[in-house]
Amino acid sequence: MSSDPKQTGMFVSNTVIMGFGLFVLIIAFAAGFFAKGYFNSALIAQNDQSGTQQPIQPLQPTTNTKTPGEIFALVPEITDSDHLSGSKTANLVYIEYSDYQCPYCVQFHPTVKQFLGENKDVAFVFRHLPLTSIHPKAMERAQGAECAAKLGGEDMFWKYTNEVFAASDIDSVTLSDFSARLGLNTIDFDACLKSGEFDQKISDMSSKGANFLASLNARGSYGTPGGAILNREKKVAVQIPGVVSVPTLTDYLNSIK
Repeated sequence: MSSDPKQTGMFVSNTVIMGFGLFVLIIAFAAGFFAKGYFNSALIAQNDQSGTQQPIQPLQPTTNTKTPGEIFALVPEITDSDHLSGSKTANLVYIEYSDYQCPYCVQFHPTVKQFLGENKDVAFVFRHLPLTSIHPKAMERAQGAECAAKLGGEDMFWKYTNEVFAASDIDSVTLSDFSARLGLNTIDFDACLKSGEFDQKISDMSSKGANFLASLNARGSYGTPGGAILNREKKVAVQIPGVVSVPTLTDYLNSIK
């Protein structure tokens, strides 16, 4: 028994239409997906007012209602255990909380060095805030910095810090090998790392830093790099909310002079 040609034709037509419709839906979904990815990437590389491309840092504060006096009062006190570059009696002090494995900190470090080079009256305090939940090597590198300071003094601490942020192969070498590059005794360095001598110092510093940065954020979150520039004579401070340009850092500095 033969089928009706009209019915067969209608069946084929409906099948073609359904197939074409499904194809259109797939294309539309794919286009939407890639468009979303494109615009998200564009946001991540959005420009700041200086024209320099800066990544968005979702953990950085977006709303800070604290006054300069309130920010100053919240900053953990500078002590002899801090690593300070410049004059210990400097009126203007830039305190930065950082993570040796944080890509934003790597990006920002040359900016900080340039800013300090252009503002010799500003002392710089580097504090540890290893984000261990996302940076598994951050704690060990912070320990390495403290061991470098113990074995080679403050100059070695700053040499270690600068080299860690500048080294392109830091993720593929051991800290022991890295310490040898700096001229440190690797046996003593390794023993210091294993001892855990500075674990409590780093933990306390990180805890205070996290609380300080979170207190400036309406959402109570924080990220690295983060910190503040202080005017100790006026007892005021301004928050530095992550990666910014040298001109922006200078503007922040001038706002509290």
